[in-house]
Amino acid sequence: LGKSLSYYVDKTNKLTIEDILNTKFDSEFVNSNVSNPSFGFQDSTFWVKLSFVNTRAKKNSFYIEEAFPAMDLIEAYTFEDNLLNKIQVGDSFPFFHRQVRHRNHLIPVSIPTGSSKKVYLKFHTKSVMAFRLSLHDESSISMKTSTEQFYFGMFYGVILVLLVTNFFLYFSLKEKLYIYYVSFAFCLGMYFFVFNGFAFAFFWQNSVLWNDLASPFFMTLTALTGSRTAIH
Repeated sequence: LGKSLSYYVDKTNKLTIEDILNTKFDSEFVNSNVSNPSFGFQDSTFWVKLSFVNTRAKKNSFYIEEAFPAMDLIEAYTFEDNLLNKIQVGDSFPFFHRQVRHRNHLIPVSIPTGSSKKVYLKFHTKSVMAFRLSLHDESSISMKTSTEQFYFGMFYGVILVLLVTNFFLYFSLKEKLYIYYVSFAFCLGMYFFVFNGFAFAFFWQNSVLWNDLASPFFMTLTALTGSRTAIH
């Protein structure tokens, strides 16, 4: 959805959805021309506007996916029966706060056949401000999730094999180099497990603060253990 969205940067961090809905802000939104907009580290709040038209005969339920697990806060606003509906997701909330328990941030959206809908998204984060937005129906998000889990399973499986192999080599040969390999592979695997949102989903669903710290923690350990392995 990167090329279908428009965004507004709120440098005051004070604007509300009522302010954004004011027609004077319509001309302030900037159209994106890239597939995956990214703005680096930002202190500002970003507002995103999306417009959808449902031309499918039998599909009414959809999901907006933000495929950047480290996003702290996303607030989604839609009008349902002329009432403003608000949904909050993000890793600043415990994992079980999510309506859809998925490693990425999924926002359910109902769009009746033949109708249109505007969705406003409010983003704020201490990490990188990156929009990895896509729209799915129930079958496509299920297929995408299954495919991703297969490839992630292969990736983490390789790391697990490296861990076990070097662990046994260490006990067999008593060579310290192999325990350094084990430490490096473990820290690298944990870093990606955290970065990809699996650790929050499976290991520490209620530990919001630790989830924020875990990524830089394991990144630092990966650099240290990698350097120690190279020196040896």
